[in-house]
Amino acid sequence: MLTLNFYLKLYVLQIVCCVGLFLGSFGWVHAQTSSTTPSDKITISEIGTGFSINETGHLLTANHIIQNAGTIVVFAPGDTKGQRAKVIKINKEQDLALIQINQKTKAIPILNWQSIPNGLEIFAFGYPNPSIQGRELKITSGLINSLEGLPGKPGLFQFSAPIQQGNSGGPVISADSGVVGLINGKLDNKKNPNAMETLQNVNFAVRSLELETFLKDANVLYTKRDLNLSNYKKSHEIFAESQASVYTVVTIRGDINKKSQPADNIINLLGRLSSNQKPKLNGAFKAGFDSLLELGADQVLVKTGGINFDKEMNHLRSFDFILSFNTPKKLNEKDYMSLINHAKFNCNDMTILIVRQEYKESTFGTGNTLSALKRKADAVEAYKKINPKELQSFFYNEVCQKVVNADLISNAN
Repeated sequence: MLTLNFYLKLYVLQIVCCVGLFLGSFGWVHAQTSSTTPSDKITISEIGTGFSINETGHLLTANHIIQNAGTIVVFAPGDTKGQRAKVIKINKEQDLALIQINQKTKAIPILNWQSIPNGLEIFAFGYPNPSIQGRELKITSGLINSLEGLPGKPGLFQFSAPIQQGNSGGPVISADSGVVGLINGKLDNKKNPNAMETLQNVNFAVRSLELETFLKDANVLYTKRDLNLSNYKKSHEIFAESQASVYTVVTIRGDINKKSQPADNIINLLGRLSSNQKPKLNGAFKAGFDSLLELGADQVLVKTGGINFDKEMNHLRSFDFILSFNTPKKLNEKDYMSLINHAKFNCNDMTILIVRQEYKESTFGTGNTLSALKRKADAVEAYKKINPKELQSFFYNEVCQKVVNADLISNAN
């Protein structure tokens, strides 16, 4: 919306559905995430997964993740900085993309498709729903249910390991730690509540055969071998062996070097303020308070670039916001016009704990500080419900639905 940090957050919003006529009541759903913010802004376009196929920084991912990207940022497991990736080759029909980062990578071998039997035990790797499930790599288990895909979608196979938004582009790995496919999407009947049957784990991936053809066309090296049924490992062993090779892929639409501009609602408010109030709102924006909600004649401003996870409890977020009032409030016989708040928000039940407050003499967090109050950050009993509902929804959307990393692109420029 406004600042660079704001636009470089890991958005987890509505998935993009591509519904084929042959699917009847059900929809084809790619397992990526997508932002609905207009394309003339700097926004997160998609979030997905990718995996390395050699030691020279080449990663495979899904084309629908990177197709609208102005910039691609890749995160290794545990990395909070990220680095840029460049596109080497794409195949729209097979929904494949080859990207490259400037570092040495650990390859996962690709298995010969002719050696893959139906019913094979497999594992899906990826970074699903990071704002809900956290940003660590996830693994789910299942079987190959069918060696064929869907009418009109050649080169796919069906598997039962659960996948969610964000899994697209991730590897489907066999019990001997080889890649049998790349996660593409799933069937879903949520688009049609009148469907007679509820689908469960009807998921699809691009076959290793198509991955090989794509990589050969790109003229890049990769490791290939047959499935080794005598070398089956336990799931935790497969995870430990594969995790360093699976990456978060974030695509950014727009110019990340473009100077941030105020959002329309801030510009609209500026136009209605008196001449002495305009610099105060502009000052709050310059300080990073870039997301605005108007509650009648009062305003709430959130500093979106400074939202952080609680390392121990992923559903908690720490953030700063300003309450600016239209009429003076009283504190010990003194008038104040705004509050700067540092708070924790519980995304599970939408309650809030105010950790620190500064009572400011003027609007939009400006003027002299009349008083400052502080509460222990672990005062669980002090979490309170938020009223009105409009404010509750505003905080939830800004603080919970958008996974924040203030240093997201610092190493990628």
